[in-house]
Amino acid sequence: MQSRNAPTDMTLAGSDPRLATPEPDDDTMPGHTTRQARSLLRVHATNPGVVTVCLTTPRDPAELRGIPARVRALLATVSDGTADRDPTLTATLNAIGETLGRAEGKPLGRGRAVVAAPEIDLFEEVHLPQEVPDSAMLGPHPYVRPLISAIQRSPVYYVAVADRRFAWLFQADAARIREITWITGDQERSRNFAGWDGLEEYRVRRSADERLQRHHRDTAAILEQALRQRESELLVVGGHSEAVSAFVAELDGVAADRLAGTFVIDPHTMTSARVHEHASTVLRDWCARRQRTTLDRIRDDSARAVWGLSDTVGAANQRSVEILCIPEEGTVPGYTCDECGGLSDVRAICPMCQRPARHVDDLYDELAYSVLRSGGEVVAIDPEIADPAEHELPLALNRFG
Repeated sequence: MQSRNAPTDMTLAGSDPRLATPEPDDDTMPGHTTRQARSLLRVHATNPGVVTVCLTTPRDPAELRGIPARVRALLATVSDGTADRDPTLTATLNAIGETLGRAEGKPLGRGRAVVAAPEIDLFEEVHLPQEVPDSAMLGPHPYVRPLISAIQRSPVYYVAVADRRFAWLFQADAARIREITWITGDQERSRNFAGWDGLEEYRVRRSADERLQRHHRDTAAILEQALRQRESELLVVGGHSEAVSAFVAELDGVAADRLAGTFVIDPHTMTSARVHEHASTVLRDWCARRQRTTLDRIRDDSARAVWGLSDTVGAANQRSVEILCIPEEGTVPGYTCDECGGLSDVRAICPMCQRPARHVDDLYDELAYSVLRSGGEVVAIDPEIADPAEHELPLALNRFG
């Protein structure tokens, strides 16, 4: 990180190019997981040729040697005897096994997923910010639920840490943080300065307060410009409590709308790791509030709300769902039609085209994929957020009443 005593002659009146210019997208950059997940949500093959395998790296390093056996068991459920007749699938499963079997250096206690589709030359490993159950899926699209949870749990955001003279700007997500620039205002004179009858000291104090306000306003303007160029990114503000309050008061427009929260930290003793720790807590609280707000919005709109599996599946088949809420955990079996995409929770016959439907182990996943394909939004609900007495999941908000 930059020195906490950075020279005061570096003043940024406009925007730092690092706030606007994309850098190479590798797995060390904040937002890499989200961009991967969003890209994979658009994948679709013409036949059930997309393999998704998910597992969580154990928290105990001594258990790492058990991963190859877990992977072999998962791959066996996908092959189901067909790999011997399909050399391409066999090669794909072997490559997945080798990738997931290499656990050294991977974050402990976090999920990993490999999505592979030989038909479209796709093979990607995704490092997820959350734990995931061991699973293996073979179908015409990736297993989308862990990807949706990854996007929700790992939003990309800016962190601004402000004091009276400096502002440090970071970009972060759930797993990564990097300092991208720092901003400084004009040199502030000593508060011990005194003149005739204290008049000069009063003038200095007033001038210093004006410089402080201008410093916060300039920093807020830089963040406003950067956030306008990035539709989905959020803002977190930290520093001493007085500086945080003064800085937040200068936020306006997009920056004010995307403020996820604040935290208190000493800017002159902070480290990137400590900033990330505090900001991550703010983002977790923001994510929980967003889930509650979404549930309450749907529940309060009785004219457009549908709940329960059968009614939600029916709304998805009509391509009318604006927002879908599904549980983050658990599965329910059902059926999907590979011809028209119709779903059923009770019969192996497509309710839309009356053709035979394929059995699936996780109908929630097919429901989520169907809503995404029709332009809707999907929110995975943490089990600690949804009260079964108030919110029967799945829950959906139709585009019309």
